[in-house]
Amino acid sequence: MLSILTFACQTVLIAEVLVQLIVFETEQLTTNINFSSVIFARFICATILHLSLTEEIYSGMERMKYACNHPYKFHSWQLAFLTAWC
Repeated sequence: MLSILTFACQTVLIAEVLVQLIVFETEQLTTNINFSSVIFARFICATILHLSLTEEIYSGMERMKYACNHPYKFHSWQLAFLTAWC
C-alpha cells in the first residue's frame, strides 16, 4: 500500500514541475519564488522517499518470488503474487 502512495506522490511532484515549466512564464517564476530552490527541495524529498521504501519493495519482491516458485502452496498463486505487490 505504501508503494502505491509513493507512486502517487512522485506523480504529483512530476506533474507540478511540468506545470511550472510549461505554463508559467519565466518572469513570473523569478519574481515570486526562487525556482531552483523549489526543484532542489523536491529532488531531496523524492530521494528520501525512494530510499525509505527500498526495504519494503525488496520484501514484496521476495514474496512475489515465493508465490511464483511455490504455486502448489496456494489456491491461486496469481492472487498471492498480486497481494505481495501491494
